[in-house]
Amino acid sequence: PFINFGYNRAQMKSMISSKLYRAGSTNTGNAINQAIAKIMSRKFPNGLPKLLVILTDGQSQDNVTYVSAHAKSHGITLFCIGIGSQINKG
Repeated sequence: PFINFGYNRAQMKSMISSKLYRAGSTNTGNAINQAIAKIMSRKFPNGLPKLLVILTDGQSQDNVTYVSAHAKSHGITLFCIGIGSQINKG
């Protein structure tokens, strides 16, 4: 989901904590694609960096290579953070 983090650390932490975890398949490519669409639909001031932070709990069931390159082509910088016990497996 898209989160507008505001301007301070406390607000950002509160927004992240409010998001529900949905169990099921990990479709990181689909999530990146949806985030690209949301980012590109907004009018950001010139020079404002476009950052996408991905929190994932495991290996994606879909392809992330193409959508990652697509994000980069739109000037979006990706950061991926693995969380949980299933990272670095497989």
